[in-house]
Amino acid sequence: MADSEHIDALLIRPWIEDFSAFDLWMRPLGLLRLATILRRLDISVDLLDCLDRQSPHLEGLPSPPSHRLDHFGCGHLYREDIQKPEVISFVPRRFKRYGIPLERIEQELQRRSRPDVIFISCMATYWYSGAQRMVSLVKSIWPDAHVIIGGIYALLCPSHAHEVIGADGIVSERGWSAAIELAAPHLGSPSTAAIQKACSEPIEPAYDLMTSRQTIPILTRAGCPYRCTYCASEHIYPDCISFPPEWVAAQIAETVSHSQPSDLTFFDDALLLHPDRHIKPLLEAIIRLEIPLRFHTPNALHVRYIDSELSDLMKRAGVMTIRLGLESGDPEFMASSGGKVKLDEYDRAMEHLKKAGYTAREVGTYILSGMPNQPLEDMRRSAEYAHRRGGQVKLALYSPTPKTEMFKNRESFIFDPSIDPILQNDSLTPWRSELYTADEFQNFKLEVDRLNDFARRGLQAC
Repeated sequence: MADSEHIDALLIRPWIEDFSAFDLWMRPLGLLRLATILRRLDISVDLLDCLDRQSPHLEGLPSPPSHRLDHFGCGHLYREDIQKPEVISFVPRRFKRYGIPLERIEQELQRRSRPDVIFISCMATYWYSGAQRMVSLVKSIWPDAHVIIGGIYALLCPSHAHEVIGADGIVSERGWSAAIELAAPHLGSPSTAAIQKACSEPIEPAYDLMTSRQTIPILTRAGCPYRCTYCASEHIYPDCISFPPEWVAAQIAETVSHSQPSDLTFFDDALLLHPDRHIKPLLEAIIRLEIPLRFHTPNALHVRYIDSELSDLMKRAGVMTIRLGLESGDPEFMASSGGKVKLDEYDRAMEHLKKAGYTAREVGTYILSGMPNQPLEDMRRSAEYAHRRGGQVKLALYSPTPKTEMFKNRESFIFDPSIDPILQNDSLTPWRSELYTADEFQNFKLEVDRLNDFARRGLQAC
């Protein structure tokens, strides 16, 4: 955007400050959808994405060590070592800021005119320090700027956000209208009716704001009807809303026409729900488009919906990356945590995928690890169970998430994750539980790595 061109709203995805971070199809889908809502209200919008690996602001910087670039659009983020927060000083790992260097972001903001409203997203609760740093930077450049913090952190930790972030508004209520109403007085005070209309689904993301469109995020429904004890989806999306398959297919066709991406990633939490009237007709429409695209499903798929027809459609449509949600090989835990997965359903799903031609290189199974009162042996049995059925084991490290049922159950934890959101970081799993040591957990991870190497070499075919 030209230096002299004034914008009404600047959307910012801030840095990640953490022990580790990797661009596994991380795209600012929420901000892209917010941009469309604002445009529906005739508000001019721009995006500043600190995690954009293709940003010109990274020009001249060395590639990160062990750099893996554009493997299906994924890769390492630029990073710099920073001081570790005192509350996690006991962790024997280096702490880093991921994304475009702070001084380059500061220079970019200084060359711009002040927008009327600045929206800053903060996804994980334990990434709030990056958002906090961004608010401070923005306020140092534009002291009278109206800054609003939104995202999962604001929804799940509103009191903490009000106390430490320093923003003018915290989007603590669910629904897009909550964010727009906070900004409305600074954006011409649109009517309630106009806001509701602008926030109505489906909302097509403003892909044109992305620097690189090699990998495009796709959402076919918002929300999830399941109420798993470890998940906060119900507190993030008030309803589960499915978008018409023909609308999604048209969006894909239009996106391909304008951006020519090579990879599309489904961001849904419940992509396979009601398959006969949702994902199956969508995949059929994609097949008819005859577009050479690769599709990915990084969020766990519900295995009970995977039959032979769906497996075949996914293969024909070009779905290259499949992630299944098993969570645990313990039937008792599976029933008590939400009941969305049964072992026989998982077994059948794996068989259907094998018959459709999927291999261990394409299929991975998420296993929850580090939950309250979960012994290491339980994780090991679950990993071995998934491995024997084929595919790779993907450890989903547990993050204690506020407002979930499981968050209340933490008597086996060495430290209380409610003290500070940064203690909810899933990277703290090796040090969180009284039931195993960090070395024991690390050895378990190495065991899983060996299982996965065995599977990738075809010795345990999927």
